[in-house]
Amino acid sequence: MTWDFPHFKQEEFACGCGCGWDNIWPPVVWKLEEMRAWANSSPPGVLFGTEGVNIEWWPGQYPNLDPGQVEFGIFPTSGCRCPAHNKAVGGAEKSWHLPHFMNFLKDNGTTQFPPLWKLSDASKPQSNHCALACDFQVKRREFEKRHGPYTNGNTTYSVSEPFSTPWTLDPDALRALFNFYNEIHFGGFYMIGDDEAIHMDLRGEIWRGNR
Repeated sequence: MTWDFPHFKQEEFACGCGCGWDNIWPPVVWKLEEMRAWANSSPPGVLFGTEGVNIEWWPGQYPNLDPGQVEFGIFPTSGCRCPAHNKAVGGAEKSWHLPHFMNFLKDNGTTQFPPLWKLSDASKPQSNHCALACDFQVKRREFEKRHGPYTNGNTTYSVSEPFSTPWTLDPDALRALFNFYNEIHFGGFYMIGDDEAIHMDLRGEIWRGNR
């Protein structure tokens, strides 16, 4: 498929065992983009303590942020899981992280519309299989304006350059995002562990989320 998501790379959703399977269903990633946009928008972003930032920029292009302004990012921790890896990490037997395919047939062989996702019983993912879930964390960073000339490592800058602090986990932002989307999300949506990550799947948005 064509990858057209500004803030995520396909390898971020690859199976953690290293088998290479990374076929996440595109609407899952679009939902993450939507959540990221909400976190960085204003007025909703005020819940995160920011006045809002430019959410339309692509990697490699810095937004025109004022010093001290905050950006929030969503970082996948688990996307696709092949059957072997899902078993190794203690995943549910019918986890939405596992390979699924679009099933157009009922058990009696007649056509069903809309089709439903069906869990594959293959030992390895096939080309038409997708994962419909992602676990993720929310992190934040602050932007500063450094006025040249200044040196960063072996590079000297002669003009003003944007500079950001490292990405750090933000439990408050995670909870704020969860509280907002938990009321409107039509799939699976719940906290993992000690409120350290969120699980999101599109089991209830088979057609609503197919963009």
